[in-house]
Amino acid sequence: MALGAFFNIKFNIGSTDTTEGLYGEANTTVSEALSSMRIIHAYGLQGKITRMYAGLLDIATVASRKAAVVAGLAFGFSMFMMFSM
Repeated sequence: MALGAFFNIKFNIGSTDTTEGLYGEANTTVSEALSSMRIIHAYGLQGKITRMYAGLLDIATVASRKAAVVAGLAFGFSMFMMFSM
């Protein structure tokens, strides 16, 4: 039972740091874009910034989905270990 809980906790700590970092990078990008909106509009960079932000969100989404699958498997293993005893 402790083994299942150990794997579940170990994975959740690592995956949370990764996804928070990726979403934080996307947040930083859009925050900087909004703070310099006049410059972006003057140089016509709206499309480039939008594509960059969408790309960062896609990377974060893929990482989150992978983390969700592994977290589900770890949780299932933890429950299996707990109820099989």
